[in-house]
Amino acid sequence: MKNLSFLTLLTTLFLVMTLTQSCKTDPCEEIACQNGAICAEGTCDCTDGYEGDLCQTEWRAKILGDYTVNQACGAATYGPYDYTISANPDDALKVSFDGIEGTRPVHFDFTMTGEKTFNVPSQVPCSGCLSHEGSGTIADNGNITVTYLRSDGVTCMDNLTPR
Repeated sequence: MKNLSFLTLLTTLFLVMTLTQSCKTDPCEEIACQNGAICAEGTCDCTDGYEGDLCQTEWRAKILGDYTVNQACGAATYGPYDYTISANPDDALKVSFDGIEGTRPVHFDFTMTGEKTFNVPSQVPCSGCLSHEGSGTIADNGNITVTYLRSDGVTCMDNLTPR
């Protein structure tokens, strides 16, 4: 009789544990992470270049558009110039920065390194220009600051304000 009670107790414990475990829900079951993100414990772990609850928004989305640019290189100031920042269709981390300085067209490529930061790889932005290399930040109000070193050793800072 004692063995039967013990066996009944074990069987009951087994059934309770099995049923309890099978009632737990997967916190990721109804989460549809996007853009290569993986759900962990009910939260999407976004891949580089994306943000948002479901990783649905590109980092660069907040900076695409038209800007007025004022520039300082050493003691000299230039501008205002009109520029446009556009998305590179082949890479969610890349953007292009295009405008006219005076009469010459200018083109830079940037690589997003964070939600509010980017890198300007070494490049010659226009015919007859010096090479430039630097980085930039995006403020909460949408303004962008780009700091770069030209190949002649002069440091420049571009301040971009959304138009």
